[in-house]
Amino acid sequence: MLSSRRIVGITALVGILVVGVTYSAPDMFTALIDMQRALGDEQSAALLLKQYVANEQSRLQDLQRYDFQSSSFENLCSSYDERNVKG
Repeated sequence: MLSSRRIVGITALVGILVVGVTYSAPDMFTALIDMQRALGDEQSAALLLKQYVANEQSRLQDLQRYDFQSSSFENLCSSYDERNVKG
């Protein structure tokens, strides 16, 4: 049989655990949401970087195909200027 002292100790421990879980659960939830947002931002940044690199590779390939002395190069420069202005 459990002594009354032991029962009080167990009850106090359960009470402390309940209070601790009750007050820490919202903080834990908020921390998880913040981590999820950070991961989403990181994935978005990685996607933007991949798109930027792909666009720059395309530009380099265009430059490799053109003769710098021809009028087609002037057209290429104009098209790049237009794209840069648009953003």
